[in-house]
Amino acid sequence: MILSQLKINVTNAYAGSIAWSNFFSRLTHSHPGRVVWLVFNVAIALMLMELGVFGALEHILGLYSHVALAWIGALTADLVVNKPLGLSPRGIEFRRAHLYDINPVGMAAMGGAVVIAFVAHGGGLMGETAEALSAFIALFSAFAMAPLIAWATGGGSTSPAPCPRRRVGSTRPGRPVRARSANTASMPRT
Repeated sequence: MILSQLKINVTNAYAGSIAWSNFFSRLTHSHPGRVVWLVFNVAIALMLMELGVFGALEHILGLYSHVALAWIGALTADLVVNKPLGLSPRGIEFRRAHLYDINPVGMAAMGGAVVIAFVAHGGGLMGETAEALSAFIALFSAFAMAPLIAWATGGGSTSPAPCPRRRVGSTRPGRPVRARSANTASMPRT
Protein backbone atom coordinates (compact mmCIF):
# COMPACT_ATOMS: atom_id res chain seq x y z
CA MET A 1 0.00 0.00 0.00
CA ILE A 2 2.76 2.44 0.94
CA LEU A 3 4.72 1.55 -2.18
CA SER A 4 1.65 2.16 -4.34
CA GLN A 5 1.04 5.58 -2.75
CA LEU A 6 4.69 6.48 -3.18
CA LYS A 7 4.53 5.55 -6.86
CA ILE A 8 1.37 7.63 -7.35
CA ASN A 9 2.86 10.66 -5.60
CA VAL A 10 6.12 10.48 -7.58
CA THR A 11 4.14 10.20 -10.82
CA ASN A 12 1.97 13.18 -9.87
CA ALA A 13 5.00 15.27 -8.91
CA TYR A 14 6.74 14.45 -12.19
CA ALA A 15 3.60 15.07 -14.29
CA GLY A 16 3.07 18.37 -12.48
CA SER A 17 6.65 19.41 -13.19
CA ILE A 18 6.14 18.67 -16.89
CA ALA A 19 2.98 20.80 -16.90
CA TRP A 20 4.73 23.71 -15.13
CA SER A 21 7.69 23.40 -17.48
CA ASN A 22 5.49 23.52 -20.59
CA PHE A 23 3.40 26.41 -19.24
CA PHE A 24 6.33 28.64 -18.28
CA SER A 25 8.42 27.77 -21.35
CA ARG A 26 5.57 28.99 -23.55
CA LEU A 27 4.99 32.03 -21.36
CA THR A 28 8.60 33.15 -20.86
CA HIS A 29 10.33 31.39 -23.81
CA SER A 30 12.98 30.04 -21.45
CA HIS A 31 13.55 26.67 -19.81
CA PRO A 32 15.43 26.63 -16.50
CA GLY A 33 15.18 22.82 -16.22
CA ARG A 34 12.71 20.21 -15.13
CA VAL A 35 14.19 19.92 -11.62
CA VAL A 36 13.28 23.55 -10.90
CA TRP A 37 9.66 22.86 -11.73
CA LEU A 38 9.71 19.59 -9.79
CA VAL A 39 10.82 21.46 -6.66
CA PHE A 40 8.23 24.18 -7.39
CA ASN A 41 5.43 21.61 -7.74
CA VAL A 42 6.41 19.71 -4.59
CA ALA A 43 6.68 23.00 -2.65
CA ILE A 44 3.13 23.97 -3.67
CA ALA A 45 1.82 20.52 -2.68
CA LEU A 46 3.60 20.71 0.69
CA MET A 47 2.27 24.23 1.32
CA LEU A 48 -1.30 23.17 0.55
CA MET A 49 -0.96 20.17 2.84
CA GLU A 50 0.54 22.16 5.74
CA LEU A 51 -2.00 25.00 5.51
CA GLY A 52 -4.91 22.57 5.81
CA VAL A 53 -6.43 23.32 2.42
CA PHE A 54 -7.40 19.69 1.96
CA GLY A 55 -9.51 19.81 5.14
CA ALA A 56 -11.37 22.85 3.81
CA LEU A 57 -11.83 21.16 0.43
CA GLU A 58 -13.17 18.07 2.16
CA HIS A 59 -15.75 20.17 4.00
CA ILE A 60 -16.78 22.12 0.87
CA LEU A 61 -17.03 18.99 -1.27
CA GLY A 62 -19.07 17.31 1.48
CA LEU A 63 -21.59 20.15 1.30
CA TYR A 64 -21.51 20.14 -2.50
CA SER A 65 -22.39 16.45 -2.49
CA HIS A 66 -25.74 17.37 -0.93
CA VAL A 67 -26.44 19.81 -3.77
CA ALA A 68 -25.34 17.29 -6.41
CA LEU A 69 -27.50 14.51 -4.98
CA ALA A 70 -30.51 16.84 -4.70
CA TRP A 71 -30.05 17.76 -8.37
CA ILE A 72 -29.80 14.08 -9.35
CA GLY A 73 -32.94 13.30 -7.34
CA ALA A 74 -34.96 16.09 -8.99
CA LEU A 75 -33.74 15.12 -12.45
CA THR A 76 -34.44 11.42 -11.93
CA ALA A 77 -37.92 12.16 -10.56
CA ASP A 78 -38.70 14.26 -13.62
CA LEU A 79 -37.64 11.50 -16.00
CA VAL A 80 -38.95 8.47 -14.09
CA VAL A 81 -42.07 9.81 -12.35
CA ASN A 82 -43.24 13.12 -13.85
CA LYS A 83 -43.05 12.16 -17.53
CA PRO A 84 -44.97 8.85 -17.25
CA LEU A 85 -47.64 10.54 -15.09
CA GLY A 86 -48.00 13.40 -17.57
CA LEU A 87 -46.83 16.03 -15.08
CA SER A 88 -44.18 17.21 -17.53
CA PRO A 89 -44.04 17.10 -21.35
CA ARG A 90 -43.54 13.62 -22.78
CA GLY A 91 -40.33 14.27 -24.69
CA ILE A 92 -37.12 15.78 -23.46
CA GLU A 93 -37.23 19.35 -24.71
CA PHE A 94 -33.99 20.91 -25.86
CA ARG A 95 -35.16 23.91 -27.93
CA ARG A 96 -34.36 27.11 -26.05
CA ALA A 97 -37.62 28.83 -27.04
CA HIS A 98 -39.62 26.05 -25.38
CA LEU A 99 -37.70 26.11 -22.09
CA TYR A 100 -37.77 28.31 -19.04
CA ASP A 101 -34.47 29.92 -18.15
CA ILE A 102 -34.84 28.16 -14.80
CA ASN A 103 -37.08 25.12 -14.35
CA PRO A 104 -39.30 26.10 -11.39
CA VAL A 105 -40.24 22.53 -10.46
CA GLY A 106 -36.69 21.20 -10.56
CA MET A 107 -35.16 24.20 -8.81
CA ALA A 108 -37.81 24.21 -6.08
CA ALA A 109 -37.39 20.48 -5.47
CA MET A 110 -33.62 20.76 -5.46
CA GLY A 111 -33.61 23.86 -3.26
CA GLY A 112 -36.01 22.35 -0.75
CA ALA A 113 -34.02 19.13 -0.60
CA VAL A 114 -30.77 21.04 -0.08
CA VAL A 115 -32.29 23.01 2.80
CA ILE A 116 -33.58 19.82 4.44
CA ALA A 117 -30.22 18.08 3.95
CA PHE A 118 -28.25 21.03 5.35
CA VAL A 119 -30.50 21.10 8.41
CA ALA A 120 -29.97 17.36 8.87
CA HIS A 121 -26.22 17.68 8.31
CA GLY A 122 -25.67 20.98 10.10
CA GLY A 123 -25.96 20.84 13.82
CA GLY A 124 -27.49 17.46 14.30
CA LEU A 125 -30.95 19.00 14.62
CA MET A 126 -32.51 15.79 13.33
CA GLY A 127 -30.23 13.43 15.23
CA GLU A 128 -27.01 11.59 14.56
CA THR A 129 -28.54 9.12 12.13
CA ALA A 130 -30.00 11.89 9.97
CA GLU A 131 -26.66 13.70 10.08
CA ALA A 132 -24.87 10.60 8.81
CA LEU A 133 -27.48 9.99 6.10
CA SER A 134 -28.00 13.64 5.11
CA ALA A 135 -26.77 13.11 1.54
CA PHE A 136 -29.36 10.37 1.02
CA ILE A 137 -31.97 12.64 2.60
CA ALA A 138 -31.13 15.20 -0.11
CA LEU A 139 -31.53 12.59 -2.84
CA PHE A 140 -34.81 11.10 -1.68
CA SER A 141 -36.45 14.36 -0.58
CA ALA A 142 -35.76 15.90 -4.02
CA PHE A 143 -37.12 12.74 -5.64
CA ALA A 144 -40.31 13.05 -3.56
CA MET A 145 -40.70 16.83 -3.92
CA ALA A 146 -40.42 17.07 -7.71
CA PRO A 147 -43.65 15.17 -8.49
CA LEU A 148 -45.48 16.91 -5.63
CA ILE A 149 -44.51 20.37 -6.88
CA ALA A 150 -45.33 19.44 -10.49
CA TRP A 151 -48.74 18.10 -9.37
CA ALA A 152 -49.44 21.21 -7.25
CA THR A 153 -48.64 23.53 -10.15
CA GLY A 154 -50.62 21.43 -12.60
CA GLY A 155 -47.55 20.46 -14.56
CA GLY A 156 -47.67 23.75 -16.44
CA SER A 157 -44.51 25.11 -14.94
CA THR A 158 -42.19 22.72 -16.72
CA SER A 159 -42.51 24.12 -20.27
CA PRO A 160 -43.53 27.72 -21.04
CA ALA A 161 -44.40 27.24 -24.72
CA PRO A 162 -46.14 24.15 -26.02
CA CYS A 163 -44.58 22.44 -28.96
CA PRO A 164 -46.22 23.54 -32.19
CA ARG A 165 -48.72 21.11 -33.70
CA ARG A 166 -47.97 19.61 -37.08
CA ARG A 167 -49.53 21.50 -39.94
CA VAL A 168 -51.71 19.71 -42.41
CA GLY A 169 -49.58 18.35 -45.18
CA SER A 170 -46.39 18.42 -43.15
CA THR A 171 -44.06 15.49 -43.33
CA ARG A 172 -44.57 12.52 -41.08
CA PRO A 173 -42.21 9.65 -40.43
CA GLY A 174 -42.43 7.03 -43.15
CA ARG A 175 -44.14 9.28 -45.72
CA PRO A 176 -42.35 10.66 -48.78
CA VAL A 177 -41.63 14.38 -48.95
CA ARG A 178 -43.20 16.11 -51.94
CA ALA A 179 -41.52 19.08 -53.52
CA ARG A 180 -43.64 22.21 -53.65
CA SER A 181 -44.47 23.43 -57.08
CA ALA A 182 -42.83 26.76 -57.77
CA ASN A 183 -43.14 29.10 -60.65
CA THR A 184 -39.70 28.65 -62.16
CA ALA A 185 -40.24 31.45 -64.68
CA SER A 186 -40.19 34.10 -61.93
CA MET A 187 -37.02 32.76 -60.35
CA PRO A 188 -33.77 34.54 -61.29
CA ARG A 189 -31.31 32.57 -63.38
CA THR A 190 -27.86 31.94 -62.01
